[in-house]
Order: sequence, then C-alpha cells, then structure tokens
Amino acid sequence: DENNFAMQNLLGSHDTERFLTLCNGEEWRVRLAAALQMTYVGAPMVYYGDEIGMEGGKDPDCRRCMPWDEMKWNTGLLQYYRKLIALRNELPALRRGTYTTLLADGAKNIFAFERRLGADAVIVVINKQNSKASLRLPVQGTSSRATDRLSGERLTVSKGQLQVTMAARSARIITL
Repeated sequence: DENNFAMQNLLGSHDTERFLTLCNGEEWRVRLAAALQMTYVGAPMVYYGDEIGMEGGKDPDCRRCMPWDEMKWNTGLLQYYRKLIALRNELPALRRGTYTTLLADGAKNIFAFERRLGADAVIVVINKQNSKASLRLPVQGTSSRATDRLSGERLTVSKGQLQVTMAARSARIITL
C-alpha cells in the first residue's frame, strides 16, 4: 500500500503528446481523466500547461513554452483543476484512504469506487457514456445524506444504497 500511495499518477509528460491532443481536443475527456487522477490512489502530477488546455504533438512539440498570456488559457478547465486539487487537499480519504471498486461496467462506460479513511468516505463516479445514467451504489454507515462536492447537489442514501443520476460524460465526487 505504501508504494501505491507514493506512485505518481500522470496524464501527460515531456515524453508524450499533450493529453488534450491525445484526447482529440475533447475537453470532457480531460476533465474525466483529471477527476480520476485527483481521486485515485497515488500522487497526482500535472505536466505544466495541461491544466490550461495546452496542446502539442509528439516530441518536441509537447515541450512548447508555457503561454503566459492568460487570454490564451482555457480558464474553465483551470478552475476545474483547481477545484479537484482543493478537494484532494481537503479530504484526507483522497490522499490516504483505502480503495474499493464499487462498479466497473465497460459496456455502459461507468466506473465507481470508494476511498475510505476511518469513518470518512468519498465515492467517485465516472460516466463516460454519451447519455444520462442512473445507478445505485452500496454504501457503509448510517448517513442518510450525501453531497456531490463538484456540483454541491445533495443526494439521498436509503437502505444502504446511494442513488446517483449522472449527466452524460460527467464525474461526481460524493462525500457521505
């Protein structure tokens, strides 16, 4: 476990095409991958510029200089990264918690897992499909309320099941 917690999680580096380029410019893919990166076991590492939507092909194009003109930045993507990083810093379960897969449905393109540290639990759900999804996930504990920390939406837990409705191509980071 100690090794897994220390392993770097990275989406891009100086040796690969820029992640947004690998995603064919589809920002939703970057957002879902970043949500996974910031909530999964290990130490996330962001290659400079990925957080503002820098693009670049194979080496040396992936090593472009940082564009310091903020007018060229994707500020929406930057704010999303900042929110994810803030949540990781705020929720110890995302840094040191155990990991349990709750759902891995390749046919429906939905992935859910729990990070738990003591009584604190964070449930992460990734919906990669092109349509809305509804699912129920088993949860431990007695809490009857849950909050999606990305949207602020309150969710209900009933009889040990968390009912989650997902927009297409979206992520939820839920605290119980």
